[in-house]
Amino acid sequence: ENVYPAEIEQFLHTHPKVKEAQVVGVEDVRMGEEVCACIKLVDGQESSPEEIKAFCKGQISHFKIPRYILFVTDYP
Repeated sequence: ENVYPAEIEQFLHTHPKVKEAQVVGVEDVRMGEEVCACIKLVDGQESSPEEIKAFCKGQISHFKIPRYILFVTDYP
């Protein structure tokens, strides 16, 4: 399936704790590529990968849900 990072980023921005999100494909032996989301949270907020994945379930296709979620304070 085709996965467009901008589409997933746009969806993640609807989460009230997410300030910014960048989505990239990372190499995966089994699938070829998996979705990785680098998320910058709103100041003072905390979250977990499980919370973000639960937010995605039922809202976007299962193959678009990020397999890897990293919380960052800044982007390179």
